[in-house]
Parts: sequence; structure tokens; C-alpha cells
Amino acid sequence: MQLDWLLPSLVTVTGLSALLLAANGLFGGWKERYFLDWTIGWSLSLGRLWVEAGLLFGPAPGAAGILCDSLLALAVFFFWRALWDLERGPEAGRRLLWLLPGAGILWSAVAHGSGYPWLGVVPVALAAARIQLGIGLHFIKLQTRYNYVTLRRLGGCLLFGGAQYLLEAGLRPLAAMPAWGYWVQSLAAFLTVAFILLLRVEKSCRERDESLANFREIFRNANDLLFLTSAGSDERILEVNELACQKLGRSREEFLRLRWPDLLAESCLGKAAEIRRELADRGRCTYEAAYRMEDGGELPVEVSQFALDGRALLLSSARDISERRRIEQALRELLFIDPITGLYNRTYLEEMLPALDRPAELPLGVILGDVNGLKLANDAFGHQAGDELLRRIAAILKACCRERDVIVRWGGDEFLLLLPQTGLEGLAQVCRAIRERCRTAPPDPIHLSLAMGFAVKQNPAQSLAECFRSADERMYQRKLQESKAVRNAMILSLQKSLAEKSNETEQHAERLRLLALQIGREVGLPAVLLDDLALLASLHDIGKIGIPDPILAKPGKLSPGEWQVMKRHPDIGYRILLSVPELAHLAKAVLAHHERWDGAGYPLGLKEDEIPLLARIIAIVDAYDAMTHKRIYKEADHPAYALAEIRRQAGSQFDPHLTEVFLKLMAATG
Repeated sequence: MQLDWLLPSLVTVTGLSALLLAANGLFGGWKERYFLDWTIGWSLSLGRLWVEAGLLFGPAPGAAGILCDSLLALAVFFFWRALWDLERGPEAGRRLLWLLPGAGILWSAVAHGSGYPWLGVVPVALAAARIQLGIGLHFIKLQTRYNYVTLRRLGGCLLFGGAQYLLEAGLRPLAAMPAWGYWVQSLAAFLTVAFILLLRVEKSCRERDESLANFREIFRNANDLLFLTSAGSDERILEVNELACQKLGRSREEFLRLRWPDLLAESCLGKAAEIRRELADRGRCTYEAAYRMEDGGELPVEVSQFALDGRALLLSSARDISERRRIEQALRELLFIDPITGLYNRTYLEEMLPALDRPAELPLGVILGDVNGLKLANDAFGHQAGDELLRRIAAILKACCRERDVIVRWGGDEFLLLLPQTGLEGLAQVCRAIRERCRTAPPDPIHLSLAMGFAVKQNPAQSLAECFRSADERMYQRKLQESKAVRNAMILSLQKSLAEKSNETEQHAERLRLLALQIGREVGLPAVLLDDLALLASLHDIGKIGIPDPILAKPGKLSPGEWQVMKRHPDIGYRILLSVPELAHLAKAVLAHHERWDGAGYPLGLKEDEIPLLARIIAIVDAYDAMTHKRIYKEADHPAYALAEIRRQAGSQFDPHLTEVFLKLMAATG
């Protein structure tokens, strides 16, 4: 009768337990050592049940009883080690656990040998009861921390199994262990494993829900624009994050009515087919594109697309690269754009020249231009004025050219223009337009002037370098023809500007010229030097054109700092005249016209005959005219006072011999 129900129940419980343990392993339980120990313990415990079931139907041989107790002892060892892991016992105590199986087996052998087999199982059963109860209480405590309902149920089941082991320990000495005790033990094993599986399922579902919630949180708060779209021909947008809505200016509801291609700007629609092919082949794709914004603008993005859920969904992560594009543009400008004029530079020309030098662009016109007076502007007004001169020329070139024409700052003061599909007549018209705009531009600070030469590439066999050389030669021919007239016009312009800003009138220059020529004739200067002296009288203060207006027009005494600025005008004048070949021989006289006979002058501290003769003459007549005529900072002095002051400074400020000549001339003229 016992076999009618006991054996089927053992088979059923064992099979279900093995199945549930295997299923539990699929949920990752095998990765945890405590669960592996527990599984081995349950396997040994079930094996023991089978051995004990066999003992119910025949005499109990001692060896079988020892085997039964040994299996339980080994099961207890693994149960205890699992509990040790759960309760994080000390490592030293773990090593002592290895003594338990040996002690249990030895004890069982002694008990069976002494005729008291029940003594072999009682301590082991008590140990198993203690472990089962401990693990049960452990899971019940965990339930309050993790809020898994199954943890409480599993703990209760283990308490039930532990109570059964206590029952066995109590009934064994009385030899009253009934057959249903094995059924209870098998049922406890089954329920324990079932609840472990439920715990795993519940934990897996909880982890899945938490993972999904985390994904949604990350999706919502990501620093990139995220789109979840369906794959295939539908390509419908299923979800979008808040950042995408903000960046592109649309609501979530508006996006959910769109398809993925609707995101792409007009300029990027051609990429769609290539992107689809790569996604189909590789399941992922990375590319740069531009998304269409609600206000009609475009947002440059770097997109990474991934296939999800067996390629049924696509996740698009788009990073705003506006700042990167801005930096790239800035770097491009550093590389290809001239910082002064904003035009392309020579490096850019070398990069794009192959694209222009094609038959489709013929005839290709070339204009080379050289700015007149750039050095003069730099010397007279500083490099900022020279830079402004280049910018004004660049603006005129842009105004006279088409959008497709290429304008390049070729060198320091040279510009190159490439005009596709433009013949000789077209180039001549452009040059005339440039000259006219330069002519009518205000002289700020000097008149704009550009010497130009041009050439045309008519056929593919012709070398573009040859056209450059031809245009360059014509430009320099033009510059030579115009240079003297241009320089004279610029000097006259500078003199006029100086008269306007410093109250240096033409009458002042004329008075100086007359007085200087009288001294020159008296000391026997040749006609050539007399001409130079007359010119020097007009140009000696040309350097004041580079002195700030507030200092020139200050009515009171100059401060020490202002005086240092004012003392720069001889050097400025010197550099201006050096830039004009026809006047360069007067540059040293302009530089020295504030030197003193005693060496206390400026800017070089020259003395006596080290000072050019013409500069010494100008120093005397300039001082006399300055004293006898009203200036912005003083009233006019009486001529007698001025002559007395010049006499007093003879030998210190002025050349004593020239001073005596001047005084005699003034006395003779009354």
C-alpha cells in the first residue's frame, strides 16, 4: 500500500523539482554561489529520500542507512554553506564547515555499528532544521527590504521544511517515522523550489520594469535628440524626447504625426536611400545631416541610428553639432580667409584652383591689382590705417564683381580676381568700374588707387600660370606709368589733410620757403639745393599727419606723455618721404629738423655739422615764423622779441653761423 502513493509522489516531486531548478538556472541563478550550494543540497536531499523510500520495503542494511545519513549530512553541509553566504559569515568559519560532512558520516557509522541507527540521523536532522529555519527567517526579513511578496512565501515554506526536519529528529528515536513524513519532506522541497522559481520570475519582471523605466527616464532626459521610429516602409515616429521638441520647435504630438524622412532638411533628403541601405545591411548607421526646424531653419546634427527589437524599431540619437560647425568654420576661416580683408587667401586659391581651371569656365579672366600708397599709409598713419585701406579696396572689389567671381588677397598689397566665363571686354569693364569707385572714394586717410593688369585664358591648352604672369607684367607696367602721378597726388592729399587738422596754412609754408631761400642764396647754395630747400619748407612737418588730432589741436601746454607722441612726427615724416622715390633724398633733413646744435634735440641727438645743412636752415626760419604768428596755443610775439630769442639760442639750439646770416638778412630787410 505504501508503494501505491509513496513512489509516484517521490517521482513527481523529484521530476518537478529538477525541472524547476533547471528553469531557475535560466534566470541566472547559477551565477550566485549560494544558490548553487542550495541546489546541490536539494539534489542530495532528494537522493536521500529515494534511498530511504527503498529502505521502507525491506530490511535496513547498515551500509544503506549510512549512505542515507551521509547524503543528508552532505545536503546539510551545502545548505549551511548557502546560509553562510546569505548571512555573510566570516571566511575562517567557512573552512570549518568542511568538517561537517565527515563528522556526520563518522557519527552515522558509529550509530549503526552500535545498534542505534536512529542516532545517526538525529543530529543531522536537527542541523538541517536549524538551517531551514534560518534561511526561512532570512527571506522573511528580506521581504520588508525588497517588497517581494514571494520572499515571504518562500520564507514560510522553508520554515515549514525546517519544522518537518524537527519532527523527523523527534520521531526517529521512537522509530515512529511514518511514510507520510517523506511525502511532507518531498512537498516541502517542491514548494521551496517552486517559490524560488516564482521569486526569480518576480525579480525578472521587476528588473524588466525598472529597466524600462530607466530607459524612459534616460530617453526623456538625454543630452541628445532621440527619436524612436518604426522600421520598414512606414517609418513612423513613435516617440521623441523633450530636447528634440525644444531644439526643433515642435510639440511631441506634432512629431508623432510625422515620418522619419520628414525630419531631414531639404538639402539632406538625397541621403535617405543610402541610410536605409546601410541600416538594412548592418543594422546601424552613423552620418551627419541637418534636421528641419519649425521656423524654417536647419539644425546640423550627427546621427547614430540603431535597429532594435529584431529590427522592427529604429532608435535615432542625434547630437547638435552647431557649435562644432561654428568652430570648424572658424578654423576654415583661419586657414582660408584673410583676417584683414575677409577675402580668400592664397591657400584657398591653391585648394580650389583645379575646380575653376576647367573648360566649362572658359574664357577665364584674371585680374591682378597692386594697391598704391599702402606703405605710405602704414608709415604716416600706422598699420591700422594701412589695414583699413586694404579693407576699403576689398569692399570696392566685391562691389564690382559677381557673386561667383573669386577675389583673393594675393600678397601684402596685391589682389587677384578670377572671373569665370569673362573675356577681355568684360575684364576691361570691371577694371574701369574699380578705378571709378577708387576715384570717387573719400581720401580717408589717402586717395584709393589700384594699379591693375589683366589676361584671359581662352582655351584648355593655355596655362593658367601663364595668364598669371601676363597679368602681373601688365600690372607692373601700369604701376610704373602711374606711380609718379599717384605719389604726387598722395603727397598733395597729405599736405592738404595736414593743413586742415593742424592749422598749418599755405601762407606758413610760403613764408618759410621765402625765408629759407634767402638764407640759402646768402650762403651760396646751388640751384638744386635751393629747390630741395623750397620743397623741404613745404614738407618738413608732413609727419604731423600721423599725430592724433587732440594733441595737434590742444590749446594749452602738452603733457609729458603728449609731448612724447608729438616728438614722433619727424620719424613719421622720414618714413613717408622714404616711401616716395622722388622725395627720399629729403628724408634725413625731415628727420633732423628738430635737432639742436648742442646735441640736445630729437629724435637722434645729432649735433653741429652732423645735422644736415637744409635741416639747420629750416630749424631757424620755422622757429622765427612760429614765434611771430598766432598759434592755437599762443599769441604772436613781436619780431624784435623773436630775433632776440634766436640770437640768444645761437650756438645752443641753432647753427651760430646760419643764425648770424639770418639776423643780418632780417636787419637788412627791416
